[in-house]
Amino acid sequence: MAKKKSWSTTEDETQDDGRPSKSQVKREHLEYQHLASRLLELSLVQLKTFPLSDDLFETLRQGKLIDSHIALRRHLRLLGKLISMEDAAQIQTALDKLHQPHRDSTTRFHLIETWRERLLSNDPNSLDECLVQFPTADRQTLLDLIQQTKMELVDGKKAEYRKLFRYLDTLPK
Repeated sequence: MAKKKSWSTTEDETQDDGRPSKSQVKREHLEYQHLASRLLELSLVQLKTFPLSDDLFETLRQGKLIDSHIALRRHLRLLGKLISMEDAAQIQTALDKLHQPHRDSTTRFHLIETWRERLLSNDPNSLDECLVQFPTADRQTLLDLIQQTKMELVDGKKAEYRKLFRYLDTLPK
């Protein structure tokens, strides 16, 4: 009877000879393919700003023309292979920089929403804390907007609610 091969269950990322394990190589290639799919979502104008070789750029351009799901999967594997030959960290950094302004505006939006809700709550310290956060804000303008917004919310209107948000949005942090 043949002896069964025993599989190690430890997550040792390298083999005895120093090479990465087969599982680690597969994970890396899947990461490259995911990066490739994110690059395919960008326009060609955006892609031109990335540190890409001519071969990779041309392959990405061709990938944008593929409609078939199976062909796209095959093409993603090819793109993953090409990305693995380049500096994937540099490409990932460029992609992160491209998406950073959106993240910043979303964070600012949430901050302003939070302040609006705090100002409309009955917390007596919220106005003073808001003025500390936004030193250029006018105390009287804020008080007027808060009072008008509270009166309108009772009637079910939201015009002043939006005005308060826009005012807070114009303030530099």
